[in-house]
Amino acid sequence: LGEFAPDGFLVEARALAEQRIGRRDELAQLKAWIKRRDPRTAETARVGWLQGGPGLGKSMLVAALAADLANAPAARQGLYYHRFRAGDARCSRHAFLRLLQATLAEWGPLREVTARPGEAVSEGAPLLDDVRARLSQVAALPPARGSTPPRFVLLVDGLDEVAGADPELPALLRELALPGVLLVAAGRAEHGLEGVFAGPGCEPI
Repeated sequence: LGEFAPDGFLVEARALAEQRIGRRDELAQLKAWIKRRDPRTAETARVGWLQGGPGLGKSMLVAALAADLANAPAARQGLYYHRFRAGDARCSRHAFLRLLQATLAEWGPLREVTARPGEAVSEGAPLLDDVRARLSQVAALPPARGSTPPRFVLLVDGLDEVAGADPELPALLRELALPGVLLVAAGRAEHGLEGVFAGPGCEPI
């Protein structure tokens, strides 16, 4: 995956967000859901589920959210945005985890307390374990001067595009919403995704 930059989807999101017309209320609702919660507290739902049918502008809305959140200072908030699309070489669990791993390794607050990943943790179970270990460090990060402790936001769109080939991936994503981490997942109500993103710790947006 060396040909793909960890911020590749974010670059695409900024371009897509410029095409957005309207949907200001929906975007404000998404931003408010993220802004008002402290992902370090046990009672906070750290997973938000956004669903919609084809052609309703769901992906454009998530792209606009990603572009907006990317403006936050890195000392206060980290961000990784991934859009699963059939036919895209990045539409796989491996691509998602590798690019997320690279993003976490470069995020300033985590870079100060974790080592760079080596080849031994670039595939399979070691890759997943490494990503989990990095995310598990977020809750203990100290606050920047005059600010709140940093958090990390995961935005994942198009889950219906990958869930058919990898039905266990959506549940794995839920597990990555560790203390200090917020996950906003979006997709069509297919492949049982509504059920995966229901129950304790999850909220529909």
